Amino acid sequence: MSAIINARTCALVSSALTRLPAVVKATQPNASSHSAALLARAQLASRPSMRQLCMPTPAVLQLPLPRKFSTLAESPRPLFVPPVAHIQSNINIQNCSKAEDPMLHPVGRGNTSDIYDFFGFRSQRIIGVGRTATVFAAHHDDLGLSAAVKVIEKPNRIGADWQDQPGLSVEHFARARHEAQLMTAMRNPYAVNLYEAWESPNHLFFVMQLAPFGDLTKFLTEEFNDRNKPFPAELIRQYIWQVACGLTYAHRLRVAHRDIKPHNIVVDSFRNARITDWGDAMTICKPSPCLPEIAGTAEWVAPEVSGNKPYDLAAADAFGLGTIGYYLMTNGSHPWQGCRESDFLDDAMSDRPIDFSLMSAGGYPEDLQKIVRDLMSRDPAQRPALSDIVRLAAPRLSLH
Repeated sequence: MSAIINARTCALVSSALTRLPAVVKATQPNASSHSAALLARAQLASRPSMRQLCMPTPAVLQLPLPRKFSTLAESPRPLFVPPVAHIQSNINIQNCSKAEDPMLHPVGRGNTSDIYDFFGFRSQRIIGVGRTATVFAAHHDDLGLSAAVKVIEKPNRIGADWQDQPGLSVEHFARARHEAQLMTAMRNPYAVNLYEAWESPNHLFFVMQLAPFGDLTKFLTEEFNDRNKPFPAELIRQYIWQVACGLTYAHRLRVAHRDIKPHNIVVDSFRNARITDWGDAMTICKPSPCLPEIAGTAEWVAPEVSGNKPYDLAAADAFGLGTIGYYLMTNGSHPWQGCRESDFLDDAMSDRPIDFSLMSAGGYPEDLQKIVRDLMSRDPAQRPALSDIVRLAAPRLSLH
């Protein structure tokens, strides 16, 4: 019997399924219903079934679509209109008082930062710092579960301008809540999953799946470049396949990511690729193409996004997928060498060449190079459908 499977992923999952101490803890009589529910969500996210990971058409794509509704804003002048207004997820943001806010009450001091207890998850180290958010690696000793806890500072006042205030503006804070809603709707084996969310008067807390290897830029540098090793072709194929699966799932929900790049693909504990950062996501308009607001990162954006012209959101995501393969095959190069931010705002990128010879220098299989070249075609209509990439990029293995 012949099947299209991800051999490395399946082997890793098979061995992992034999050692699930957290499952035993969840079934103990003294385990709270909240802990059991949290653990169930975490195990579903981090240890998908063999069928989900190994079928040619991922079983996750057969999940029912979430409920739809017309608008999130009933106010005639909403402060924030969600860019993906048709998605409604079952996220339940739990409230805590100021006295219970973990950031206001450290439980100890570590080598480089204070130690916080995020509702049972004790912080271990800071793994990311942004203008308005800090991300901690944390561990829940009772559940035996590691997580990433994103702490977002809330607006200091209604209508605060984010350039003048240390906290988020009302709009940016609403976008953060909306991203959490999208993460819940996108729960699948190919995206970073949200376990739970908490809110205090001062902060918003997202407890998410931990990706211990970091994003692809860090993974490439620390695991391969620093060791003078080329990035393996089979791993590139696996990551293209997994990101294609995640984007296919999102597109079935009519959601485009709009900022696919190596920095937004992280590597989980089983060395699988997962999509993160849905902050620029937008509803895929029908009919397509449409004229959405400009989004993305200049070094990785599809050429048709520059300028003020309609473009196909799904095709732009496909180009972003191509840049993932290009980045890994060229040892860390991006397609728009010498690109400036001003080029992103006009038509200058539409004529800029892409040097595909850098991929050939790595000696990678021609069929893998062709997948990347096709995904990065200048003509969006010539780019392959992501469902085809799921079929073409998956390794083939005969099972007897």
